[in-house]
Amino acid sequence: MYYDYDYDSDYDYDYECEVCDRSFSSQRALNDHRMYAAVHRGRWCKRCELQFDSRAELDSHKAVSFNHSVCAVCQVDCESGYELDEHMNEEHFQCKGCLKWAPSASDLSTHMEKAHYYCAQCERFFENENNLRQHRKVHAPLIMECYGCERRFATTSAMLIHLESGKCDSGVNCDRLDSIAYRCYQSRYYTNGWNEYYQYKCPDCQTKFRYISALFQHAESDACNQRCNGTSLEKLRHYISISV
Repeated sequence: MYYDYDYDSDYDYDYECEVCDRSFSSQRALNDHRMYAAVHRGRWCKRCELQFDSRAELDSHKAVSFNHSVCAVCQVDCESGYELDEHMNEEHFQCKGCLKWAPSASDLSTHMEKAHYYCAQCERFFENENNLRQHRKVHAPLIMECYGCERRFATTSAMLIHLESGKCDSGVNCDRLDSIAYRCYQSRYYTNGWNEYYQYKCPDCQTKFRYISALFQHAESDACNQRCNGTSLEKLRHYISISV
């Protein structure tokens, strides 16, 4: 319920607050009372000059009135939709993944990294966690030096792909790398047989792989408990390093 006051009446009258039964000497004094008095606080709409019985009624009025355009992020009451659009673009930050608004750049960054598969370094969204994890490898430091040349890579598997490609200065290719892997004394743990199409397997979960690089990619991921350190794959990696 709200109280609408007829300021254009021809009758002489005091400036009276009908809610708390007080009179004032001017319209300005009455409006100040409606805005700042504790009994009315949060119930007076200055723009529409309407008095409501509760804050909830005032909020409902602002939500449906064409005189109000309220920001959903910070509750600023704009006078028009255009002014609200300007406010949102200048004061807040929108997620491109779900179109939600955040009150600050840091809040937006936190939201995107927690709610989406998002790479903040290159501002890209990914379909799932695995795709994001694989992508992040391009940002990893190049700590792995090739066993056959001076090129550097982020992971062992990336270096092995380079060797398998036959483009390494050492002349190593996929066939040569397979031969080295099978000569290693630990080969019984990670091979299926020279004539098998999938020549390699994970020592832990037995997943099969066509290339040795794919086996190391598997071990570098969270796909199973197999790791490259302290296992037969670490011994294989050392054997490759001294054989290339």
